[in-house]
Amino acid sequence: MTYELVSTSMMTLAVLRMASPPLNAVASGLRRQMAADLARIDEDSTVDAVLLIGAPGVFATSLPVAELEAPVSEISVPGAPSLAALCSQIESLSKPVIACLDGHVAGAGMDLALAAHVRVALPNARLGFPDLHVGLCPSGGATQRLPRLIGADRALGFLLGATPYPAHAPICAGLIDRLARDRSLQAEGIAMAEALHDGGLWVRTRDRLDGFDAPRDYAAAIATWRKRSGEGRPDLQRIIDLVEAAPLLEFQAGLAKEEAAHEDLRDTARSRGLRRARHSEQRCTALTEGLSGGCSGADPRGLSVAITPATVAGGRIAGAAALAGVSSRLFDADEARALQILGDTRFHLTRHAEARGTSGDPAGRVTALRDPRWLAEAQVVFVTFAAEGTADPAEAWAQRLAELTPHLGPETVVLCVDAGRDCAALAPSRIAARVIGVTLPDMDFTARLAELSVGPQTDPQAMATASALLQRMGRVVVPGPQGASLTMRLFDNIMATTDRLVQAGVAPVAFAQAAQVRGHARGPLELLAQVAQVDPRGYLARASAAGRGGSFTSVLLRDGIAVPRGGRSSPLADQLAARLAGGRSWSPLPEVLASAFTLAIVNEGCRLIADGRADEAEQIDVVMLQGWGYARHTGGPMSKADQMGAARLVQLSEHLVRMDPALWTPHPILADMARVPGARFIDPAGQGKPQHPLAESDVA
Repeated sequence: MTYELVSTSMMTLAVLRMASPPLNAVASGLRRQMAADLARIDEDSTVDAVLLIGAPGVFATSLPVAELEAPVSEISVPGAPSLAALCSQIESLSKPVIACLDGHVAGAGMDLALAAHVRVALPNARLGFPDLHVGLCPSGGATQRLPRLIGADRALGFLLGATPYPAHAPICAGLIDRLARDRSLQAEGIAMAEALHDGGLWVRTRDRLDGFDAPRDYAAAIATWRKRSGEGRPDLQRIIDLVEAAPLLEFQAGLAKEEAAHEDLRDTARSRGLRRARHSEQRCTALTEGLSGGCSGADPRGLSVAITPATVAGGRIAGAAALAGVSSRLFDADEARALQILGDTRFHLTRHAEARGTSGDPAGRVTALRDPRWLAEAQVVFVTFAAEGTADPAEAWAQRLAELTPHLGPETVVLCVDAGRDCAALAPSRIAARVIGVTLPDMDFTARLAELSVGPQTDPQAMATASALLQRMGRVVVPGPQGASLTMRLFDNIMATTDRLVQAGVAPVAFAQAAQVRGHARGPLELLAQVAQVDPRGYLARASAAGRGGSFTSVLLRDGIAVPRGGRSSPLADQLAARLAGGRSWSPLPEVLASAFTLAIVNEGCRLIADGRADEAEQIDVVMLQGWGYARHTGGPMSKADQMGAARLVQLSEHLVRMDPALWTPHPILADMARVPGARFIDPAGQGKPQHPLAESDVA
């Protein structure tokens, strides 16, 4: 990062551009360079003001996860200041600093913006504090500076909402000093600097008291937010405490209090798990980019997207695309069905926009195709074909892809929405390299997973286009094996574990209780009920092939028995469970039951890694977190195994292996790790790909 001098008729400015690709994270290397540049600028008597600018589309974002996993002395570039120290350096500069905000302004980036003396922004700038997503409070002084500008209520809305707000939103009034509507961001920053120079007045944020003008309102806001946040989240309460202290403590004492709170929260199990979850998602993104061979996907908003045939699932995909600003067309040979799905999709989009006050017209982004020749214009085609009533689903898929091929463009990417089928092998050779299977869990809770089935022949550009589109649609992309599905393998493992525990005498109602204890979105039977609504035949076929055709979960679906949900009993299900248990009864503590599932999933994860179906343990975690609602604060089952310790899991297996050796016998990878103190599956502070079986990089 370097700075340039820009002269106007009134003054000379230093334009300091932050560059830390790809996300402009405020990493230690960037902080060291910024500190050095700011020191030189402060000493240069010819410089009258400073413009702090990020990259196009991103001002600056959070600290790298790796820097939160080890002491600063082990991670930071030598000489790099802490975020708090850098913010203090900016604020204490002897000349005004104008932060020019564009695109993402998140976490540490917000801290830098608040430390500046003035803020100008493009209307597309989105400001927020995602620190809560990793169980932390800010560490650069935001809890002390933000209330000084906008008061307690709006400050806590920013800090506890963990949601980005557009710069023109009412909550930003008093925070953003000027919006750049009619000229470039830099030109607006220069104009603001000249205005400050002409008036000779500028105030450091630490000296601003605007937000403290109404003490009673301030105190009332604190009480309201404290009551709303409850007592179960220490991170929320610590942030409220810090904002409450802002008008009471001397500024430096408030900064010290924030720093202490950040360190305390960093060491909590919740924050460690959330940081591991974030790390795993970043690793999966890196894996996906690696498979793209350096190709970059086009801006998804400019893609022409088609969805065929017009099904309920297709309508949901079209709706998700519309909410992400991507236009799509529904195509079906049955025009009446296409129009019906179109109408339903537009209705739900309109309701969504009305409920949330969404700008624009998302319903208008979905239309219907009437002629298959128009498919040639689509860069991406989702195929949501369900082989209902067919004896051979693979043959039905092959026929469907053959029918589509003549209508597709020479570079069209085909996304087959099917759980793990090798659709590329079923496609005509002309399009095979651009056919990618995608598993999109459709749950009644937030399921953001998109598992892409890719092989050595997959076109890297097709992979880049698909992942860019799915990420734009809010999905976390995970690469998976061709002709298989990590998502379905792990689901089947959960069901097999459920079946075996029922045989051991565990009552169906206990599974929901165990899930609740761990904070999972749903218990295994709730997941089964969800899958049953989509396509029970797929699961029944896989269970039968695995010899579990007469198991508890299979019989529930096969005979149409109501699946117990929400911890409630179902008489027929309870009778079935009692019959399969054969008089056995076991009432383990919810924590023990949850650990039994963790061990079974970890063993399955080890098998997937050993078989080469998963490259890294992080893929297992992301599939469980984003596909099946595994509690995010645990980091995922592989991360949970690291927290529990391999030796403890192996010890737990001794009590379970007698029930089912296939499920609970420790996999050799896990057994080896149990013999090495400190060994782990995932090391967020490490670099590169963890090695399996156990390698030196796995040992702390």
